[in-house]
Amino acid sequence: MTSSEFAHELTFNTNSGVAILNLSNRKDGGKFKVYVDGKFTVGIDTKASSEFSNSSLIYDNLEGEHKIIIKGGAIKVVGLVKN
Repeated sequence: MTSSEFAHELTFNTNSGVAILNLSNRKDGGKFKVYVDGKFTVGIDTKASSEFSNSSLIYDNLEGEHKIIIKGGAIKVVGLVKN
């Protein structure tokens, strides 16, 4: 999954055991929260003095179907890696 536009909420359904978000850190970035199956998992800040790509582990070692929700401002996901 990739996104070339900004969003304030993104939802992904997955049945993988590992999920890693690839993000774009930038001057106009912001803070957002990641939820897995409705439970807060991690907070991420993408505000930076220069633009660069960053990766963040969302979860590992889970089984079955899961829903990932990302909520916040100025979210630009470069990719979602699932295994």
